[in-house]
Amino acid sequence: MDVREGQRVTLIVTNPESREVQVTLRLYYGDHVRTTEVSVAANGFRAELVEIFDPDEDVEGTLEVSAPQPVASMVLTHTLTDRGETLVRASAGSSDWDGRGPLVVPGLKSGGGYRSDLVLINPDESVMAGEITVFDRDGGTVAAASQPVTYQINPGEVFRWTLESPYGVPETTYGVIRPTVGSAPSAMARVSLLKGTLLLSETEIPARVTTQSAWFPIDTLPSIIRHGEAKMIFAFANPSRTPATVRLTLFDELGKEQGRWEQILPAFNQREWSLGELFNVRKHRGTVQLWTDVPLALSGRRITRNLRGEPVENELGYVVSAEPASQSLELPGILDGQGLATELVLINPWQEAAKTLMTFVGSEGQPKDIILR
Repeated sequence: MDVREGQRVTLIVTNPESREVQVTLRLYYGDHVRTTEVSVAANGFRAELVEIFDPDEDVEGTLEVSAPQPVASMVLTHTLTDRGETLVRASAGSSDWDGRGPLVVPGLKSGGGYRSDLVLINPDESVMAGEITVFDRDGGTVAAASQPVTYQINPGEVFRWTLESPYGVPETTYGVIRPTVGSAPSAMARVSLLKGTLLLSETEIPARVTTQSAWFPIDTLPSIIRHGEAKMIFAFANPSRTPATVRLTLFDELGKEQGRWEQILPAFNQREWSLGELFNVRKHRGTVQLWTDVPLALSGRRITRNLRGEPVENELGYVVSAEPASQSLELPGILDGQGLATELVLINPWQEAAKTLMTFVGSEGQPKDIILR
C-alpha cells in the first residue's frame, strides 16, 4: 500500500460464509504497526477507505488481512492526476503467494514515458533476501540495471526498485527475482505511462513462476465502456538456457478454433506480439491458448485509446489449465457508476462444457439484481 504521493486506498473484504466474521487489519510501515478490526456481514462485503495510516506521514507499507475463516480481499488505489482526474488501480496483493521461486516479471517498460516499479513484499515470518536481474529482449543487460539489484526484506516490509530510462523510445525488458535467503517474496511490477508529469495509465503485472500452458482472455470489440480502438499485446519471456517452441491457438467466444501460430523463442529472450501480428485479426472476442515445451513467463495487456487518443494500458493476465482448487470463487468487488465499471471474464480451459451460477450480493449479504450486457 502506497500513499506517498497523496493516493487514497480503498480496501474491499468479502465474506462468502453464512455467518458474520471479524477481520483484523494490521498495517506495517517503518517501525510502526497499527491494528484495527472490522466486521463483515454474512455473505456480505466491506469497502472503506483505509485510514489507519499516520495522517501526518506519506508512507508505504503492507496491510495484513486476517480472519478466522476464509475471506477475499482487494485493494483499490486512487491516484489524482494533474488533470484533476482519478485513476484507479486494483491489486489482489499476496493472496496467491506460496514462496516458490524464482519469479519472473515480463513486459517491463522504461523510456518513452514509461516507468516500471518493482514491488517486493515479505508476507512470511522470516527474513527474505535475493537479487533482481533485468534482461533486454535478447537476454543482454540493461543500461539502467547493468548489475543485479540485491534486496533484503524483513517480515511485513516492502522493497521497491524503479526501472527508468532517459531515452525517448520505450524499451521492453523482463525481470527475474531469485531468492538467496528464505522463500521468494510476493512481487509485482507497476508499469506507468506518463506524459511529462501527467500520469496517463498505470497497471500491475504480478510476478509468477513460469508455466507451459495458459489461456488469455481476448476482447478488442467496442463496447459501452470502451469506445476507442483496443488491441492486445502479448509478452513471452524465456529465462532458461533452452530455446522454447511457442504454440498459440486462437478461439472465438464459442470455443471454435480460428487460427494457429508457432515460433521458436531463443534462450533468455523476450518477444512482444500483438493479436494482429499473430493472427491478422484486430477486433475479436474469445481466447488464446498457449502451449510451450519450455516454461515461460507471460503477460497479456490490452491497450485502449481513450477519447483524447491517449493509450490506456491494462494487464488482463491469464489462467492456467490446472484443476481448480475450489468449485466456487469469490470476486471481492463489482464496481459500477461514478466513472467505474467492471468486466467479468469467464474462461473454460477444459474439453467439456461447464455451467456457472453467478450470485451477486450487497454489503449486508442481501441478493442483488445485476444487468449483464
